[in-house]
Amino acid sequence: EIFILYIVFSDEKPIGEIDDAWARDEFQDEQANLSHWHFLLRLSDNQDKEAIRDKITRGSIRDLIRLDEIDGLVEEGLLETTEDVETVRNNASRVIRHNRHSNRCLAWQQDGTVICRAVDNDF
Repeated sequence: EIFILYIVFSDEKPIGEIDDAWARDEFQDEQANLSHWHFLLRLSDNQDKEAIRDKITRGSIRDLIRLDEIDGLVEEGLLETTEDVETVRNNASRVIRHNRHSNRCLAWQQDGTVICRAVDNDF
């Protein structure tokens, strides 16, 4: 809840000016499922949405902290040293890796085989 309040109402506007927002938290009863949030945000029309998308899109664990962000995170004290990036990535890999399949991620193919729809986001 604090995160969505920060995104929507902070003076920093980390993803730009927000005109409207909706959010809900979701808890799943299957083992190993993390609780998570769903967001719908309407960004104001007077900003570069491509730049915002590039700023916030993180498609892999390696992208959680990008190379051009490391020095700033050390300066702000969020990381002690540049080497801490690997610790963050290793911790993220242990927590959010997709390694247990369920009917939520499996999809039947036309040839009768089953594949996992989850993206390999490790590195």
